[in-house]
Amino acid sequence: MERAYIARNYASRQRLRELLDRLTDDDLQREVAGWTVAVTLLHLAFWDRLTVRRWQRTIADGGGLPQSFGQPFLDLVNDSAIDTWAGIPAAAARDAVLTAAEDCDRYVADLPETIVAAALAGGMERTLDRATHRAMHLDPLEAAFER
Repeated sequence: MERAYIARNYASRQRLRELLDRLTDDDLQREVAGWTVAVTLLHLAFWDRLTVRRWQRTIADGGGLPQSFGQPFLDLVNDSAIDTWAGIPAAAARDAVLTAAEDCDRYVADLPETIVAAALAGGMERTLDRATHRAMHLDPLEAAFER
């Protein structure tokens, strides 16, 4: 079974860790691509946590695939959560995003082969490969803080 997503998730977590090592607390308050860096990090943490919960619920309910979300729903969730994310101290974003990424990556790496195969066959790669979503946000953050 192809599990290349494990290596991609690891690499994206390393990118995240390296970026966080370079950022100051003031950098976390800086706006990049419409959100502060801290809000972006908390957004990533939220979606990694939600990925784990989706899999846990799916498995507890007897299997299958997690419910798919369309773009209007994703936008609604982000728009609804942004005020909450903005109210969390920026420094807390560092630990939150790394912990969520580590937990998520470990969880999806340990999923049984049958579940991974079903997810890949069912077009649910992003519920395994978290690097894709992380890169959407890491790319502009890294570009903004090239030193």
